Amino acid sequence: MRKVSSSNQNLFENRHSLSTPVSKLKWTAKPFEFVELSKALYYTPCFNNGEINFSELFDNLSELFGISVLYPHAIYMKMQNRVQDRTLFLSRLKENLERDMQKKIKRGCYPIKFSFYALFSFDTTHLLFFCYSKMFLGF
Repeated sequence: MRKVSSSNQNLFENRHSLSTPVSKLKWTAKPFEFVELSKALYYTPCFNNGEINFSELFDNLSELFGISVLYPHAIYMKMQNRVQDRTLFLSRLKENLERDMQKKIKRGCYPIKFSFYALFSFDTTHLLFFCYSKMFLGF
């Protein structure tokens, strides 16, 4: 594992060898970024309706992505001490996603600007005409 500094040396040691990978996905970003993402997923109860403790979630994600981090709680405590942006990785994820969306809007890949409510308020004929007129006729 990559070591950030001598003070963080023990934080990134392997807990155990992942000899039989669960998936073909391999976490290749920094270990502290994995902890940041894991904590964000934990605090946004999107697994088991929030009925899961962090250790269980972290172990499952670690197994899925083939990464082992010895002290995720210690890394999280260090993240809390960041001065400017405590969620560097999440901020970068958001910026990259928004940049991609903006590029596609500028290229005309997403010309239709309407709410999801509009999708359900039209019947199929009107929806198809609406999409066609927005995309090809410019209405």
